[in-house]
Amino acid sequence: MQFSDGVTTENTAKGVVIKEDGKVLAEGNDYFIPALWNEDYPEVIAFSKSGYQNRTWEFPRGWEGVKAVDVYEITGNEMAEPAMSGVEAGDGRITLSVPAGKGYSIVPAGADMGRKFKHVQEVKLAEENLTLEAGARKKLHTQIVPEGATDQGIRWHSSNPEVAEVSNASIVTAKTAGTAVITGTSVDGGKTAACTITVQGNMEKVAPLSPDKASGSYEEPIVVSLATATEGAAIHYTTDGTEPTAASLCIRRSRRAASEARAQTV
Repeated sequence: MQFSDGVTTENTAKGVVIKEDGKVLAEGNDYFIPALWNEDYPEVIAFSKSGYQNRTWEFPRGWEGVKAVDVYEITGNEMAEPAMSGVEAGDGRITLSVPAGKGYSIVPAGADMGRKFKHVQEVKLAEENLTLEAGARKKLHTQIVPEGATDQGIRWHSSNPEVAEVSNASIVTAKTAGTAVITGTSVDGGKTAACTITVQGNMEKVAPLSPDKASGSYEEPIVVSLATATEGAAIHYTTDGTEPTAASLCIRRSRRAASEARAQTV
């Protein structure tokens, strides 16, 4: 899929790949993303959910002329001393080994990161109380104060995941009647905000979907039929690899739910 400013996305066996000008910014759960909020000097955030060894990344747009970089581990403390300093980057590349769940800030050598670090002071949620029908999904909207906080990571937790669960992307899924408190906690400073979810009704278990085409890559557009034996079921689907939500395309049938969706491979 093609976006503006030379950004593209592609579904691969390793997950969604995001590129800018042909350079990889993200592949599955590995990220090498420009910190666009930093207007003083170029900065890249490297993060991996599963971790990796000796992966080489190309620096994105804006790093032309940078010969060496400092690498700082992102923690709740001010980044006064780099984990690695003066790492050569004259060819526009850097090779990193990132442990699982760790994040690093990469800046031109000599940048004053200690002075630039801004701690999270408060986390706010636009939603404080929500009532959802079982099976519904809702994204919670957060605001981090100050707006330019260095580490904007949020960890999510449900007090009662059998009633309502929450994803790392702050999407709540209502499962069965009851009440749950969804809490977001900032990685930096442990600031919290919470939303009380009241779920009404119960979610009926739906029979598995049965596509009539095998998964894989196709050179030409194809027609795919999706079906479930559950009467009155609603099938939400996407064709770009993202997780379907209640706002996604939907097929509803009073009896055997079925659909035809055109899927164009990238």
